[in-house]
Amino acid sequence: MTGEITLARCASCGATNRVPVSAVRAGKQENLTCDIEVGHRSSSLPLISNISYRVGRELKWDGKKEQFVNDKEANKLLKRDYRKGYVVPTLGGNGTA
Repeated sequence: MTGEITLARCASCGATNRVPVSAVRAGKQENLTCDIEVGHRSSSLPLISNISYRVGRELKWDGKKEQFVNDKEANKLLKRDYRKGYVVPTLGGNGTA
């Protein structure tokens, strides 16, 4: 191991995860190299695929609700149990953070 850090890249524009973090810290959306929605969708796809792999079956995804269709087991994997003091608040009332 060389000590180098490999960063995930956005599938559509090639931006690394350092770009959105620095843009948020600077408070400048114009520093982003890719649209927020594009980045969100690009990072969601491998996460959805990983959940399908973990449950061992094909899943149907509802993009508007951002949850799996009629699959409580898979939907439970969309959110983790956080340690006390490191809880991510629920937004939008759909049960996911």
